[in-house]
Amino acid sequence: MAVVRQDIEKGIVKDWGSFVGETRGYSINEGSEVEVMNTLQQFVPYCFFTVHPIASESQVNEMVKALSG
Repeated sequence: MAVVRQDIEKGIVKDWGSFVGETRGYSINEGSEVEVMNTLQQFVPYCFFTVHPIASESQVNEMVKALSG
């Protein structure tokens, strides 16, 4: 938990929570793919992660424009 608190204070982790009654939770991280990988590696082999990269509105618009020709 100390490492989680440090990452929150550094601004790497934007939100973190544990699902009540479960051994799972979530974390919202902000940064490049490499920055997020470095942050998550601190917890291996104690935790397993499923990562869902999120595209911004401008990134989705860029993709739509590229597909539109």
